[in-house]
Amino acid sequence: MKDVARIKRELALIRERTVEAQGYDSFKEPLIFDRASEIMEELVTPEMEARRKRLLDVALQMMVSQGAIRKGDDRGVADVRNRFETTFHRGRLSGFRNALELFYVRR
Repeated sequence: MKDVARIKRELALIRERTVEAQGYDSFKEPLIFDRASEIMEELVTPEMEARRKRLLDVALQMMVSQGAIRKGDDRGVADVRNRFETTFHRGRLSGFRNALELFYVRR
């Protein structure tokens, strides 16, 4: 996220939600992750999505070539792909949190 203005707008929105939910300002990860999930599609560019797909494909090929997954095991490949995709999504959420954390100052 290179759009500092967007980060600050998102931080202000999350701050409003946090104060509304608990009555005071704090850096609450569940609220941040909720907002990140809401807007992630807006933040991810087609290039980023293509890169994610390529990385997942290469990672799966490496797992098959190293014998971690059998070549014909479609279910095993699907399970590993799902775990990789989940991990990738969690990484994006963490990246959003980290970007907000850089600008967070408690009021």
